[in-house]
Amino acid sequence: MSEVGGIYRLQLEEYLRRWAELAADDITDFNRLLAERGLPPIIS
Repeated sequence: MSEVGGIYRLQLEEYLRRWAELAADDITDFNRLLAERGLPPIIS
């Protein structure tokens, strides 16, 4: 793998880690808030 490819791989891993954190906490909390107000979730 080239040096640039390695840099992109590291960036992608970081973005995927951050997305997993967001999906696990913030989106769950937001969907709960929507449900309390009788609205459909943004991600089910």
